[in-house]
Amino acid sequence: MEKRLFGWLFACVAVAAAGCGDDSTTPGDTGDADTAGEAEGDAAADADAEVEEEVEPDAADADGDGEVEEDVPPDAADADADGDADVTPSACDLYCEPVVDAACSAGPPTIAACVTGCEALIASCGTEFDTLAACAGDTPTIACDASGMPIVAGCETEHAALLGCMAGGPCGTYCAQAVVEGCAMGPDTFAECSANCHGSQLACPTEFGALSTCSGDSFTVECDTTGQVSITGCGTEFDALMQCSYIAPCTAMCPTVVAAGCSAGPPDEATCINGCVEFAGNGCVSELTALVDCAGTAFSVTCISDAPVVTGCESENLAFAVCGGG
Repeated sequence: MEKRLFGWLFACVAVAAAGCGDDSTTPGDTGDADTAGEAEGDAAADADAEVEEEVEPDAADADGDGEVEEDVPPDAADADADGDADVTPSACDLYCEPVVDAACSAGPPTIAACVTGCEALIASCGTEFDTLAACAGDTPTIACDASGMPIVAGCETEHAALLGCMAGGPCGTYCAQAVVEGCAMGPDTFAECSANCHGSQLACPTEFGALSTCSGDSFTVECDTTGQVSITGCGTEFDALMQCSYIAPCTAMCPTVVAAGCSAGPPDEATCINGCVEFAGNGCVSELTALVDCAGTAFSVTCISDAPVVTGCESENLAFAVCGGG
C-alpha cells in the first residue's frame, strides 16, 4: 500500500511543470502542449508502473501485514503443542483446594492461608509431608476429624506422623502413635491428645519427667487392659502420670461435689470420678487443673440450675464443663 501511494505522489510531482490539476495551459500553445503532453504521457506510464508494481511479501511476514513474524520455538518444558506455557502445580497448590473445599471448622479459611501453612510444613517437616503426599496421591480425599481438623482419608498414620513432627517433643511423638492406635479409651484426635499431654506435663512435671526418662526418645504405644493408651515398657510411669493429672484431682473433688446433693449432679462418688476423668480425657486436663487450683484444698459447692458448681470458681467450672462435655 505504501509503495502504491508513494508512486502516485511521484507521478504528480513529475507532471507539476504541466500543472497537476492546473488549467493554465491554453489550446493555442500547441508547442508547449505537445511537450507537456509527452511529459504527461511519460509520467503517466511511470506512475502506472509504480502503481502496478507487485510487492512480494517478505518471506518472514506470514500474514502479509508488513510486520516480520518472529518464529519463537515453544519452551522445552511446555508439553502442549499450542505453545502455551504450562506450570506444574506445587504439592501445596494440589492439596489446598480440596482442603479448603472440605470446610472443616479447624481448617484454613482460604487457599492462600492453606498454601502459607503448607509451605511452612514442608520447610520444617518435609520428610513427613512427602510421605503423606505419596499416600494421598494426585486426587486426595479430605475429611474432617472429630476436632474439625482436615485429614487425608486413608492416610491417618501418615497424617498423625506429620502432626507429631509439627508438635515436636515427646508429646508430638506420643500423640502421633496414640491416635492411630485407636484404643477404646484413648484420644480420638491429635488435638485432644496434644492438649492432654501438655496439660499433664504442666500439672505433673515430676511424673512426666519419670515417664520421659523411661521411654526415651524412641518408643511405641499400646492399649492396656482397660482400653487406655500406654507406653510399652513404661506402664508404671504412665499410670503414675495419669493418676496425678486425671484421677487424683477428680478423686479429691468428688466427695464435696456429691455431698452438695444437686439434682443434676452425680449420684455417687464413683459416677462423679468416672465422669470427671472422662471430661478431662477429652483434651481438658488444663481446664481441670485450673479448676483444682482455683478451688484449693478447702472449697464449697453450690447448686446452680440444679448443677454442682465450685463456689468462687464459676468461670473455671464452666470452662471445664464446656470443654469436657463438648
